[in-house]
Amino acid sequence: MKVKRNIFILAMGLIAAMAGLVWWQRAPGTQDTEPPVAQSANTTPPPAKPAVILPDKAAIAARTATFVQSVMEKQSIPDSFKAILTASATGLVRDRVDAAHNLARPLSREEIVAVYRYLLTPETAVPPYADGEHWLRNELLDKLVSQPVLPADLAQLLVAIHQDTNQSPVMRDYAIQHVTPVYGQENGTEQAMLQATLWQTTQESDSGIAGTALLALQQLAQTDAGLERDRIGETALKLAGDDHASELARITAIQVCGRLTVTQAGPEALALAQDASQSTPLRLAAIATLGELGGAQVKPVLEQIAAGSEPRLKPAALVALQHLGQ
Repeated sequence: MKVKRNIFILAMGLIAAMAGLVWWQRAPGTQDTEPPVAQSANTTPPPAKPAVILPDKAAIAARTATFVQSVMEKQSIPDSFKAILTASATGLVRDRVDAAHNLARPLSREEIVAVYRYLLTPETAVPPYADGEHWLRNELLDKLVSQPVLPADLAQLLVAIHQDTNQSPVMRDYAIQHVTPVYGQENGTEQAMLQATLWQTTQESDSGIAGTALLALQQLAQTDAGLERDRIGETALKLAGDDHASELARITAIQVCGRLTVTQAGPEALALAQDASQSTPLRLAAIATLGELGGAQVKPVLEQIAAGSEPRLKPAALVALQHLGQ
C-alpha cells in the first residue's frame, strides 16, 4: 500500500499481477509485512441484497468536518507515543516506524485519537518534515486497521484524509488503499460512506488514485453484492480508454476489465498491446487482459508478441497464452 515505483519495477509488478496477484503500491525502502493477497478465481457474483442509498458529497463533507473538529480539539500526546508522533531534527524516521510497527498491544482510545490527529495534519505542516514521513504514516494506518477491535471512526478518518486536498497525493492514495480491509468490518452506514467515496474517487482520473479506488471497488464486489459489478466494469472501460487519464489509472482500469471479463474492452486491449508508442507497463496490462478476455483475434497477437524482440513483453505474452489454453 505504498507510493509508485519506477517504470521497471512497475512493469515487473504487472507481470506478477498477470499470475493472479494483487498489485499494491509500496513506498521506497519498505518491505512487505504480509504475503500478497491471491485473487479468487471464482467470478460468480455474491447473492443479491437490497440496494444501498449512498450519501452525496455534501453530506459526507459535513460529517467529515464534524469528525475532524472533534479530533483536533484534543491536543495531548500520550507518553507512549511521543517518540513516534513527535519528529526531531536528528531522529531517524526508520526508528519511529520500527517503534510503531513493534507495538504489539491494543492501542488505548487516547493513543488512537492522538494518531488520528497526527494523520489528519498534513505532513508538511509537522516540522521538521523528513524524508520517509509517508512511510511512518502508512505504518500507523496499518496499525489502526490491524487492531483486534476496529477503532471507532476509522472509516471517517480515511475519508477525511482523502477529502483534504492539503494532504499529499500519496497520503490521499494511502487512505483509499486502506478502505478495502476496513470496509468489511464496518456497519451499513459507514460502508455506504466508503462506497460513495470510492465512486467519487474514480472520477479523479488525472492521478493514479482513480485506479486505486477502482481496484478497491472490484475487490469489494467479490463479497458485497451491493456493489454494482456492471457499473464497476463500465467505469473501468471508460477509464482504460481515456487518453487524457493518468497512465497508472489506465493500467489498473485495463486490468480490472480483464478480471471482470468486460468483453467490450477487447478492442482497446488489442490496440494498446500492439501500440509501440505506449509505455511498457500499459502494454503489459493490456497483454494480461487479453489473456483474461480471449477472443478470435487474441491468440495470433499474443503469439506475435511472444515471438517478438521486446524482452519485457515476451514473458507477459507467454503467460497470457497459457491463460488462453486454460
